[in-house]
Amino acid sequence: MRPLRDAAELREALQRVKAGARAFTTNLYATPAAVDGWIARASARLEERHGTLLLLRRDQDFDHLHFAAPDPASLAAALGDAGAPWRAGTATVDLVGREADLAPLLATFQGVGFHRHASLTRMSRMADPARPDDFVDPEVEAGTPADAPAVQAFLARLLDRYTEQVPDVEEVAGLAARGGLLLVRRGADLGGILIFERAGLTATLRYWFVNDRFRDQGIGSRLIKTFFRTCQSSRRIVLWVVSDNHDSIAKYGHYRFLPEGLVDHVLLRHGDRAT
Repeated sequence: MRPLRDAAELREALQRVKAGARAFTTNLYATPAAVDGWIARASARLEERHGTLLLLRRDQDFDHLHFAAPDPASLAAALGDAGAPWRAGTATVDLVGREADLAPLLATFQGVGFHRHASLTRMSRMADPARPDDFVDPEVEAGTPADAPAVQAFLARLLDRYTEQVPDVEEVAGLAARGGLLLVRRGADLGGILIFERAGLTATLRYWFVNDRFRDQGIGSRLIKTFFRTCQSSRRIVLWVVSDNHDSIAKYGHYRFLPEGLVDHVLLRHGDRAT
């Protein structure tokens, strides 16, 4: 595999796959900012096999496998090659879509040794119309890149690294620089954090957590209400939540988020040299 050094290289590879594709399929939905981050951190490498693009993105001691294929048969052929680099270590793959449509992809990946690790559900709500007189909460502040190490460590303690894709310090710093980090502090500690991104008229709520030491102080409510005010120019807000986390789903439902019918099946494979 070759390192990904330029976003144009990835765009051109995707166009080659799409040209003449009979049943194009992919799980490569990264934003331009995310791709730029992969390149800056030298974390991605790619290759083309059987007309299929395979991209491995390094994350700690394992890889996320992304693909773009002209049809399911080409994808199966590319994955079936005995010398495929992703077979050497631990890899995850996210299969996103409607449940009924994902069965063939699930079978393809399970056929080369992946197993189901977790599932996420997408929820969404329409953003509130702008209300200029809304109260600005003095306890909620915009985080800065200097907060990134503490925020990253906070998230790493809470998240399943295979399922929820723990951001590294550089990614958190970049999100903060773009205005996507909200904090509530309790002395020298983080009382709670909320991380989000905006693209066009859609905002994505990525992480929203309260420090267990400061529960029942209204921190979560303060953060999400400030987030809603911040995103009043967005038409829609989306998020992913672990499908069997019923408490979180109920909490999002309280704030008028509803399931969209899309799922993300996270599959995991431990390779020949994985420990």
